Amino acid sequence: MRQPRGRIRPGNHRALMKAQHDVHACVRQHTHGRSVASASPEAGDCATQVGRWVDLAVGVRFVQDRDCRHCFYGRMTSGVGRPPIKIEFLATIAMIAPDPPVSRRLYIDALGLPLESGAAEEYFHTEQLRGCKHFAVWPLREAAQACFGTETWPADRPVPQVSIEFDVAGASAVQAAANELIAAGYDPLHSAREESWGQTVVRLQSPEGAIIGVSYTPSLHE
Repeated sequence: MRQPRGRIRPGNHRALMKAQHDVHACVRQHTHGRSVASASPEAGDCATQVGRWVDLAVGVRFVQDRDCRHCFYGRMTSGVGRPPIKIEFLATIAMIAPDPPVSRRLYIDALGLPLESGAAEEYFHTEQLRGCKHFAVWPLREAAQACFGTETWPADRPVPQVSIEFDVAGASAVQAAANELIAAGYDPLHSAREESWGQTVVRLQSPEGAIIGVSYTPSLHE
């Protein structure tokens, strides 16, 4: 395995393909009668950019093609060439609690965290912990309601143990992030929306089973 000669510019924001597929790309001035846009993931196809260098995304591993010394077999390993979502800060860590009273005994009684809730609420939280904008114990049934509109977590999905939310610069950036996640092959648990407390958020479930939110929470930006 070796890198092709010439300039391969990591971070270029033009997508060379719609998903994480294998593709043959010509990285030198070489004519095969195809354009980058029409390159196929099928073996043997060779994309061209006649007279110019092909700009490949970050996270591409190269292996020289045995039939074409100018061509390199590449696998996209970290995205599809799009600009990354701009995260402003880690906003929320919430422990998902199947049995909220048991969880509260640890976080409030044993650890002494200053978690509080509103009247008749089981969502206990604080914004007084250094290093964390918002920490909470979130009942599983409330998480299920937020994600699926039901108080029962779907049996075909792993039960989450934690929810982590990353804040972006504004409400419109949440929708843009949702679009980027979908384009990257992720399936959000719900569309980007504004919650009753003013937060705009889109959530998905990570490969580890965690609830991951991209959000804009106005009160955390003040």
